Amino acid sequence: MNTLFVDKRGIELKVDSNALAVYQDKTRVSTIPLAPLKRIFLQGDVQLSASVLAKLGEYQIGVVVLYGYKAQPTLLMPTYSKDAQRRQVQYKTSLDTLLSLSYARLLVAQKLQGHVIVLQEMASLQPKAKLVLSKAIQRINGINSKPLHQCTSVDTLRGLEGAAAACYFEALAHVLPDSIGFDGRNRRPPKDPFNALLSLGYALLHSEAVLAIHAAGLDPHIGFYHTITHGRESLACDLVEPLRHHIDHLCWRLVTTQVLRKEDFSQADTMCQLNKAGRVRFYQAYETLLGSLRKKMWQQMRELGQLIEGKPFEFEAVLLSELEG
Repeated sequence: MNTLFVDKRGIELKVDSNALAVYQDKTRVSTIPLAPLKRIFLQGDVQLSASVLAKLGEYQIGVVVLYGYKAQPTLLMPTYSKDAQRRQVQYKTSLDTLLSLSYARLLVAQKLQGHVIVLQEMASLQPKAKLVLSKAIQRINGINSKPLHQCTSVDTLRGLEGAAAACYFEALAHVLPDSIGFDGRNRRPPKDPFNALLSLGYALLHSEAVLAIHAAGLDPHIGFYHTITHGRESLACDLVEPLRHHIDHLCWRLVTTQVLRKEDFSQADTMCQLNKAGRVRFYQAYETLLGSLRKKMWQQMRELGQLIEGKPFEFEAVLLSELEG
């Protein structure tokens, strides 16, 4: 097991030699070896001491805390790499506007290709919506051709990405169950079950990207498409863009197969959340997906090395086999 999700009340984590001891209401319920673990996601009332954090750091285990009503992720990470020279080159490269634009076009093109892949599968499974989905596919493909590849500014690129996203989510509204109440993308907070799933999935994927970036010895705040903004991990945002459609597909599959239903969500004012029973099923499906996505993300890091250093990164501190699920 490479990933541990802890999402129960009354849980306390302790160290027992080279293992993590899990207590619930002061009763020991499980023992998990530390050696295979690469990341831990904590949500809810979980207690652990400084000695546990130190041990997790010793084993190079990243910790993602989903805290508060909105479950915003906070990351606690070991220092994977001390390669300041690599980050120095990253900073310098990020100032090259032509190179950054070229890389940004590639990211957006891959993202739009992902939109089309999802819509094509939906069209094959839902013939009644095929006309609507085909029109959306045609429009997105139209954007992902001359307009995208010939744009000369990041602002124009963002406009094209936004137009494609609006078309994509409008098409999704035609194929999702009516009970989900989805009529377009919304967030901060998500107002319906499908948006709640998307926000949770995107947040988890973003955390994975930050862990991978640190492992590669780069600065997650210095991006190429997403420019520097206070508090934003812009490079992680870059890496996530071409992978978002995998989360979209996962969420669509979970609601259309009724693995997750309306009763698995709770509504408070204008905010919709996945409840604890639903989160257990979501985390199981998410972790199955992330085995392949971590490989894709790691390949993106190698391609980013080509951009920054002119050659693929040689990862000495952390290998792909150590990160993948």
